[in-house]
Amino acid sequence: MAGGIIYFLLNKYFTMGTLIYIVLVLAVTIVGLFMHITAHTPNGESLSSGVRGLKIGLDIITGCAAAFLVPYFAEHSKIWG
Repeated sequence: MAGGIIYFLLNKYFTMGTLIYIVLVLAVTIVGLFMHITAHTPNGESLSSGVRGLKIGLDIITGCAAAFLVPYFAEHSKIWG
């Protein structure tokens, strides 16, 4: 929902709003990946590789979906009706 709101505002106020949105979401996704690569548990131990891999995979899937599906569904409104 937040991605849709950000996409709407960027499209409303910028001529290349879709491109700006895609670049912004991909940049946030990459920052999130680096945060999960260096993540630690609350007691200071390093995360296990399984948990780290799961979080990184979810970040990639969510970031790509937000970056490409939000603009696609916004531009193809006939899909919904």
